[in-house]
Amino acid sequence: METFMIKLVYEMVKWIHNLGVEFDYVLMDSWYSFPVAFDEIKTIIVDLIGKVKRSSKISFIFNGKKINI
Repeated sequence: METFMIKLVYEMVKWIHNLGVEFDYVLMDSWYSFPVAFDEIKTIIVDLIGKVKRSSKISFIFNGKKINI
C-alpha cells in the first residue's frame, strides 16, 4: 500500500509539473508523508512540507543519537 501511494503522489506531482505549473513546494497530508516519498518527489526538484506519522519504524539521527519518530 505504501509503495502504491508513493508512486501515486509522485505521478501526480510530476504530471502537474510537466503541465508547466510553477510551484516551489508541495504540502502533503500525513497519510502520504513517508521519507521515501520525500526522496522520490525531491527528484522533481521541489521541496515538500508534511507531518510524518509517529512510527517506531521511522528514525533519524540527531546529535549522534538515533531517535524514533
